[in-house]
Amino acid sequence: MEVTLQGFTQGDPLSPFIFNAVMDPLLEQLEALQGYLTDKSHTISSLAFADDLRLLADTREKAQELLGRTEQYLQKLGMKIAAAKCASLEITTTKDSWYLTDPNLHLGNCERSQSAADSTLSYLGGHFSP
Repeated sequence: MEVTLQGFTQGDPLSPFIFNAVMDPLLEQLEALQGYLTDKSHTISSLAFADDLRLLADTREKAQELLGRTEQYLQKLGMKIAAAKCASLEITTTKDSWYLTDPNLHLGNCERSQSAADSTLSYLGGHFSP
């Protein structure tokens, strides 16, 4: 799940510092929820770089929980998630391959994130597609 935040001024030299000050407590909370199991003893629930946040989970339910926790945290700070700029996807494995599906994640106001399963994603200047 890619989360885009509204409220940061792009290009302002203070924006990265403000972003870090706002996001660090959230990232600590998300890591405590144990999102995606990387091996028997390690999990990762979020990746943050510049003004991008990725939420990672093993299940759709866990992904929805991470998204809900993120939304609640930001609402307390007077911020909101820009659903139109967000994308979600689920990687489903088969015996020989894998494919992308739409996990159908929703924000608290029932606003739905875009499905990335059938489209091209742009991330850090690169374009990715299923």
